[in-house]
Amino acid sequence: MSLRICAIASEAAPFAKTGGLADVSAALTKYLHAQGHDIRLFTPLYSAIDRAAYALSLAPRLTGLTISIGPHQYQYSVYTAALPGSQAQVYLIDCPALYAREAIYSDAPDEHLRFLGLTRIAIECCQHLAWSPQILHCHDWHAGFGPLLLRTLYSWDQLFANTRTGADHPQYRLPG
Repeated sequence: MSLRICAIASEAAPFAKTGGLADVSAALTKYLHAQGHDIRLFTPLYSAIDRAAYALSLAPRLTGLTISIGPHQYQYSVYTAALPGSQAQVYLIDCPALYAREAIYSDAPDEHLRFLGLTRIAIECCQHLAWSPQILHCHDWHAGFGPLLLRTLYSWDQLFANTRTGADHPQYRLPG
């Protein structure tokens, strides 16, 4: 059975890498795609990424968009590229206000907004594409609000009615 999987990660090798997270997110995406699953990995298009080194294409229906996070508004567009050595698609989020920094991670006071934005933009890209993932896979703390956002902010959208996360596992349910 083929699954539709939305994966969110702050790093994906070879695009952006500071440690093992980049290797895991890329390898898992390649493996699942090779097994016939429709997996789409969302990650930031950091300014440190050499855009000329990859065949980036502007994603139709994902250009010139806006997202509001609290009092902040961010403009973004999304590029796609195949993971090297694979046909698996990576969706690189181009949002200069959040990702045009000298380093992938920082101690800037808006660091939390950068990754809340990543997660919200990935979910909203699914909406813009009318693509209903069966699984939302959130790599590390950067995407950790994904399950909560699906069940609160995006609970109205039937597109996600059958989307499951690790938080849906009985082991993680609160008693009562």
